[in-house]
This record gives sequence, C-alpha cells and structure tokens, in this order.
Amino acid sequence: MRQTRPTNQPFRGPTDRTDAAARASLFDGPKEVRTGRDQTIAVSKWDRYQAGTEAAAGGSFGEALEPHKGPAWAGFAREVFTKLYGATEEKPVPAEDRPQGSEWVEKLHDTAEALPEYRALRERARRDAWACGVAAGEALKVVAGQVQPPTQDPQQIQDELDFVKSLMAGEGGEGKKTSPTHMRRLAALQRQLQAAKEEVGQATQMLAHRAPSIRSALRAGCVAANEAIDEMEGAMAALGAGEGSGFRSTVKLPPKVLRDALMKNDKLRRIAKLAGRMKAAAIAKQRTKARPGAEELCDVTAGDNLQRLLPVELGNLADETTEALLYRRLMEGSALNYELRGKEHRSEGPIILAVDESGSMSGAPDEWSKAVMCGLLEIAARQKRPAYLIHFDGGVTRVDEWLNPSEMTLASIEDAAMHFTGGGTSIGAALTEAADVMERNEGPWKRADVVLVTDGDSWDVEVQNKAIERIKNRGGHLYYVGIGQNPPEHLKAAADESLVLGREDCTKGDTSKISSAVFAI
Repeated sequence: MRQTRPTNQPFRGPTDRTDAAARASLFDGPKEVRTGRDQTIAVSKWDRYQAGTEAAAGGSFGEALEPHKGPAWAGFAREVFTKLYGATEEKPVPAEDRPQGSEWVEKLHDTAEALPEYRALRERARRDAWACGVAAGEALKVVAGQVQPPTQDPQQIQDELDFVKSLMAGEGGEGKKTSPTHMRRLAALQRQLQAAKEEVGQATQMLAHRAPSIRSALRAGCVAANEAIDEMEGAMAALGAGEGSGFRSTVKLPPKVLRDALMKNDKLRRIAKLAGRMKAAAIAKQRTKARPGAEELCDVTAGDNLQRLLPVELGNLADETTEALLYRRLMEGSALNYELRGKEHRSEGPIILAVDESGSMSGAPDEWSKAVMCGLLEIAARQKRPAYLIHFDGGVTRVDEWLNPSEMTLASIEDAAMHFTGGGTSIGAALTEAADVMERNEGPWKRADVVLVTDGDSWDVEVQNKAIERIKNRGGHLYYVGIGQNPPEHLKAAADESLVLGREDCTKGDTSKISSAVFAI
C-alpha cells in the first residue's frame, strides 16, 4: 500500500534555501491568502474568499503582498484583513495548535492593536471588503519596510521531515525505507528546520527592537488608509452613492458597481474626487444662500422689533433709567425701527453649463470643469431644475440634456465627463446654443442660469453680444468662470458674476473660489 501524506500536513514543494528564488517566482499571493494555513486566528472560508478577491483585484491590498513573497507574509496579510473585516467572532488558534513560526505574527498583531488609530480604522472598515482591503493594504505597505518576515516556513519543513521519518519507519503498511537518499534528505531537513527556527527567532527579536518605528509606520498607514477611503467615498458621493450630509442619490446603482467604474477609469475617478468636494461646497453654499426677503432700507417707523432698533434707541441701554423707558416703548410698539422692504423673488430656472473643450483645456482644466458639472447637477437635482450641458471648441460638438437630473444614469454622466475634442474656441457658438435652447423651449427653459467655463477669448465678439442679449431678454443670467485668464471686457460687463481661477488652482483642486459664485445660483 502506498504511503499518503495526512491532509492536515500539506506538502508544498522544495524547502531548501537554494530554492528560495524558485519559490518566490512561483508564489501566488491571492491564492496563498485564500488557502494558506491559519497561524494565530481561525479564518473562515468566507473571510478567505473576501481577502483573496481583494488581493486579486489589484488594489493596495494585492500590492502589499509583493514586498515579501512567501506564506508567512501572506498569512499575516490574511489575518490583518480578517481582523479588520470582523464578519464573524474572532477565534484564536489555541497555542498548542499553532504552527511553528507564528510568534512574529502574534507580535505584530499586538503592536497594531495597541494603537487607537488602528482600532478606529478597524471600526470604520468593518464588514466593507473594499475598505478592509484599502486599510490592510496601506498598513501592510508601511510595515513592509520595517520588518523582514521569515523566508522559510518551519511548519512546512516539519511536515516534510515527519513524512520522511514515517517512510523510514515503514508506517502505513509499507516497508521501511532507509536508503542513502532518505538519510541525506532527513539530515538536510533537520538543518533547514533549525535554520528556519533561528530565522523566526531573529524576526521576532527585530520586531521587539523596532517596535517604536513600527508603531509610527502603522500610524502613517492608518492616516493613508483613511485618506484613501475618504477620497473614494467623496468620489462615489459625486456619482450619487453618498449617504448623509445632504447628498442626493442621483445614480441609483449599488456602491460596488460605482466603485468598480471608478477603479477602471482614472479620469472619471479624478473628476469624481474633485466633484465630491464641489458637491459638498454646493450644498453648503445653497444652505447659507440669502433668500429674497425684506432687505432694503426704505424708512423709519414705530414698532417693537428688537433686530431693527435704531442706534439712538440702543443707546438707552447704557443707563438704567433710559433702559426702562426703552422697554416701555417696546411693549407699546412705539420704539424707533428701521423699515425694510423686500425685492421681488426671482424664480430659479434651468441650469445651462457651457464647457470649453479646446486643446488648451486638456488635463486638469477639463477635469475641473467636468467636476463643476457634477456640482451643478447636484444643485439641479436638489432643486428639481432641468440641466443642459454644452460641449464646445470651435463650435458646439455635443449637448446633454437632463430634464430630471435626479434620475441620471452612470453611463450618461461618465459619457459626458469623458467627452473631449481639443479643437479651437468659439464662445459665440456656445452662447448662441444656450440662447436657442431658451427660445425654443419657452416653458421650462426660461430664466436659465448660464454658466460659461473657458480658458480663453474667441474672435466672434459680435456673435457673443447678440447671444447674450437674447439670453437676457428671456430673463436669463450669465456667470463667467475663466481659467488662467481675465474675462474680456464685454463678457465681464454682461456677466452677473465673473471670477478667474489660476491653472494652479485647478491642478490643486481648490474649490473655495468657485463655491463663492457659481454654486450660489
């Protein structure tokens, strides 16, 4: 009868030091994360599946497996992910059942879990596989530069040593095998086991020696992980997957679908990252925007309004006698008050955004302007205002219309955001299209707010002036946003609001200036 290896003692190939390079070349990180041996905690099949999936996805978790290729590092990575994920109650492996070489893993876990930053990150990422992958990946990447995991697996060598001994003893019904080959292999394995144990001991001692620097590295990893999660949450919120903070779900898709779309499209991710901040600025500006009301001083009258008391009346508070007289006049309604009158309320019309897509707008300016689009679509969705996007270079190249922005699809937003032509510049063509929209749609498109985003001037000044006159005749308002260049005098005079952003502002994603004007419409 042929001798078979026990199922709980897998044989994984060569263990000799000379085969280290071969083992590294054959190392499959995601597979090892899914199937490797438990070290200090029992990892469920579901946790293994989630960890392996995130490792294979190519994100920070998968990248963190590369610095130290081997089962020891992969096992530590799997346990870090599992501890962060927390889908099931954590079950430590009893000390007597732990594989040889797990001491350094336990030491690293103790170091990490002593940090409040790590514990807070653990609570934030709990049961979110993607967030756990980011958190584990960032933590592992910074720790990788501080530790040197054992390159050999003592338990694996011990398994093979036991197997060779069983062959030599004739266990399992087979005869004894004490050939010179078996004797040499036995001696080699004994030497390797001793070397592996010494290596584990050195790795554990190194952890104790470098504990302060490892803690500092882990803190940095926690900060990086939180920033990465914040960035993705902001980007997803810009596409409608946000929760709380006043965000409106415009794209009704599962978060995983949106996240995958962002991970696959670098430009869309950059736009959405910036748009997330712009949407937050838009919401804040809309909440604090002054609403039409009694705001113009027109007269002085008698009354009892404390907020409208004249300074001469407030001066009576300086003396007890006059203070009592002021209170009496307030009770009688005869104190001197300002009289204010309100301005006529202007209905909020549609939003028309004209985006310059000439060659000079490539890169950060284009991404910035498309992020403005997402911010304005947030306002349109919240206020139930139709939205119209005009793409132009030397002429109008495309238009996108959303009568109900709260029902946009991911495909339509991604398609609009990715569109770029790189031709010349014709502002007149864009403004003419805006005027045409307002005239041919008398009902819903009157009194539109037209936002022009451009980085230059164009030759068709007369065409621009005619289009602006038509926009004004329909009760429209013009907002000019210049990138790196002041507006021409005729546009500056015609615009209700105009502002200029440096190209450096766009590159850095500074939303403070744009929020003061455009997002107040």
